Amino acid sequence: MSMPKFGALLSPYEDVLEQVEFFGKSKFDFVEFSLEEPMVTPEFLLKNMQKIRKTMEKYNLFATVHGPINTELGSNFEDIRTDWIKFTKKLIRISSMFYVKKYNLHTRYQSVGEIGNDLEKIFLKNFVSSMNEITEFSKKYGIKIVTENGNRAGFKDAKNIKYIVDRSKDLGFCIDLGHAFVLGGMKSIEIFFKLLGNRIEHVHMHDNHGNFDEHLPIGKGKIDYPHVVEMLKKIGYDGTITFEIFTSKEDAAKSREKIKKLWEK
Repeated sequence: MSMPKFGALLSPYEDVLEQVEFFGKSKFDFVEFSLEEPMVTPEFLLKNMQKIRKTMEKYNLFATVHGPINTELGSNFEDIRTDWIKFTKKLIRISSMFYVKKYNLHTRYQSVGEIGNDLEKIFLKNFVSSMNEITEFSKKYGIKIVTENGNRAGFKDAKNIKYIVDRSKDLGFCIDLGHAFVLGGMKSIEIFFKLLGNRIEHVHMHDNHGNFDEHLPIGKGKIDYPHVVEMLKKIGYDGTITFEIFTSKEDAAKSREKIKKLWEK
């Protein structure tokens, strides 16, 4: 089977152009813009559009987007939810100018902390409504919308993610392996593959020790990545994989090489 496309998350705390240049020289297939403060705002992207596009074209890079982590698309305050939908649409329009193919959204309800039962159902329903509107909007820009399993606040377990994806037309699933591992080790990752393997359209790879979301290089934590690669190959996955490594750009490049070797076995 063919090799997936490999990309790297751009830190919002470092120079974006320098990072694009580094990952282009390192022969990554794409970069993932993290639309987060302090640096990567819509205004920043528009101001630097020509420079960023020129560097991407130089290395034949495409892009994916990691939307703002504080997005409140499941809020039961309708004004807040609709404002976030409006802002997300703005970000999708801007993203389309940067060769973006996929846009990832968090399932978040930070404003009320950990919830469950009937309250959780309200947020699930609201999030599904938001996703249906956003995925329909994104079609005219040729951008695939995906949503990832959360870490702290947000829908973390496979059951709730499946509920959202099954009821959101054209929505794909981004499996964040580090988040899933913190939730319940390799067993949790296996459950995500069992329930949502046929809906995986994007992957976030990083490592941790199972206690919190460390975003370590591959092999520096306890995630069984040989087994993860086996599961991805079993479902015939040849899509996009983003390395969300927070230690350094160089560690992201080394992590990609480790996964490539595992894939070639």
